[in-house]
Amino acid sequence: AATKLEALRKEIAAAGLDVGPLELRLGLGPLCYYDLNDKAVHMGLPDGNDPVGRVQTLFLRTLLACDSDEELVHFVGLYLPWVMAHELGHVLRHRHGRFGDDLWHEEQVAEGPVASRP
Repeated sequence: AATKLEALRKEIAAAGLDVGPLELRLGLGPLCYYDLNDKAVHMGLPDGNDPVGRVQTLFLRTLLACDSDEELVHFVGLYLPWVMAHELGHVLRHRHGRFGDDLWHEEQVAEGPVASRP
């Protein structure tokens, strides 16, 4: 995840936008989120060695219709850049004083142009 974050940071910098310092921390469960308090992106991926993580993995496989753990890992690898770009949207809005109180609106904004499509 950290490697993909650095690649995304370089891509954004090439477009002329400085992301600045950004910390990636381990999250809980299969969630990824930007924490307004510690100003870090928390990424959680299930740990297949942990009983709870194994249940989370099976849940995600079922939810995403993946036939194997390998298929789930492949899906996550494809999806991860989008998730990080989404969280960077939150980071940048927060750093530039644009983050509002309406969290639903913030999610829509972080989705970008896709959210406004019919």
